Amino acid sequence: MKVFKLKSLVDIPGFLAIWVSISSASVIVVLSNAPAEVCAFWRTFLTSLIFAPFTLTQRRFTFKPHHLLSGIFLGLHFVFWMQSLFLLPVYQSTLIVVTYPVFNVVLDFLIFHEKPGLKKILGFSTALILLWVFLQVNNLTFNYGVFLAFAAALFAAGYFEIGRYARSRLGESTLTYATPTYLTASALALLYSILKGSEIVSYTLETYVAFILLALVPMIGGHTLMNYYMKKYPASTVTSIALGEPFGAGLLGMVLLSQPLTPLSLFIGFLIISSIILIIY
Repeated sequence: MKVFKLKSLVDIPGFLAIWVSISSASVIVVLSNAPAEVCAFWRTFLTSLIFAPFTLTQRRFTFKPHHLLSGIFLGLHFVFWMQSLFLLPVYQSTLIVVTYPVFNVVLDFLIFHEKPGLKKILGFSTALILLWVFLQVNNLTFNYGVFLAFAAALFAAGYFEIGRYARSRLGESTLTYATPTYLTASALALLYSILKGSEIVSYTLETYVAFILLALVPMIGGHTLMNYYMKKYPASTVTSIALGEPFGAGLLGMVLLSQPLTPLSLFIGFLIISSIILIIY
C-alpha cells in the first residue's frame, strides 16, 4: 500500500488556484439571486459547452456508465449544497459540505488500497475536531439545511472517487472524463428544475454573469483542475484542499455579503489551513 505526498512544488500554484476558485462558489451562488438547482444547471451546462469542442476534436466524447453515475452524484451534490446556502450562513453550510475529503480517505483505502500516512490522519483528525468546535460555538442545531449540506458532502465524495478511478485506472484525459460527467449533471439539474417549476432562462444580465462566473471559476478553475490532479494523487489528497474552502468563502461572505465572522471563526479557519498542509505534505 502506497503513501502519497505532494510530488512537486510545481503543483503548489495549482492547488492554490483550486482553493481560491472553489471558495468563490458559495458567494457567487448567493449573489446570483437564482434558485440553487438553476445555478447547478447553468454551472455544469456552460462548462460542458466550453469543453465540448475540445473533446470532440479528440474524438473521445462518449458516455460510459461511470460518467453517468459520476454526473448524477455531481448534480445531486450541487443541488443539495446550493439549496443549503439559502437556509444556512455561507460559512456554516460550506464548512459542513467540505467534510467529503474524510469520506474519500476511507474510499481510497477500500478501493485503491492507498494507505493514509500519519500526517494525513493527523490533518483530517484536526479538521474534524475543528468542525465540531465550530458547530458547538455557533450553536448550530441539526435542521434541514444541515441535512442538505451533509448529503451534498456524501455525493461529492462519490463523484471525486469515480474521477480518481477514471483518471488513474482507465487513463481517461481530464476532458474525456469531465465533459460527459458535467453534461449528465446538468441534465439532472435541469430535470429537477423543471419538476420544481423553477424559472430557467428569464434572468437579468447580472444573474447570467454569475452563471458564467460559476462555470469559469469554481467549475473550471476548481473542479476540473481537481480532476486533472486525480491522475497523480489520491482523491483524499486532492479534495483535502476543500477543507480550506469555508475560510475562503467566509472571508468573501464577510466582504461581499456582510455576513460577519467572529475572531474565533477566523482563528479556526487558519487552523484548518494548517491541517491541509499536514495532509498534503
